Amino acid sequence: MRVRVCVCWATAFLIWGSLFQVYAEDPKQEALDLLAEARAEECRVCRERLQEKAFKILDHVYYPDLEIAADGACVFVKSDLENQLILTCRNEDKPEDPNYPMLTFLFHTQDKHLVGIDPKDYTPEGLAQSFIQAPPGARFTGAIRVLSYPYGDGDAFNFHPSANHLQIHCQLMEVKILAE
Repeated sequence: MRVRVCVCWATAFLIWGSLFQVYAEDPKQEALDLLAEARAEECRVCRERLQEKAFKILDHVYYPDLEIAADGACVFVKSDLENQLILTCRNEDKPEDPNYPMLTFLFHTQDKHLVGIDPKDYTPEGLAQSFIQAPPGARFTGAIRVLSYPYGDGDAFNFHPSANHLQIHCQLMEVKILAE
């Protein structure tokens, strides 16, 4: 009788464990670690599986309509890449691993957008110009909204393996350049 109860609990645990994905303390970090591991992987099938696992996690981290605010503890930094910004937070360690992917947020405008981005999701011209006119490396507070992208590797992002670049699609909602 005791063995049957243990087997039933073990079976229940296995079933429930497969229904719910358990993420590390920081799922974004886990996904980026998986992408770094995939880049170092020589086995193509293994690499694709690691990327697929990372993409599933990223779909839960960066989902359409998620608003991300940078309010001082975290700030946005203008990237060298056109219409792209980076979110950086105090006391956040960036791995020195060359396989670690670059993560940027790409906003879309009437003049510069990808097919599949709804025109209602373009960043308003005034906000876009405030960002565009700032020098690379400029820091600012504000808010973005993650956009749905039907042609992406996930619900709201593209991953470019050759460049090792994860690009989250977004709309600028608010921009305030910080004086240096």
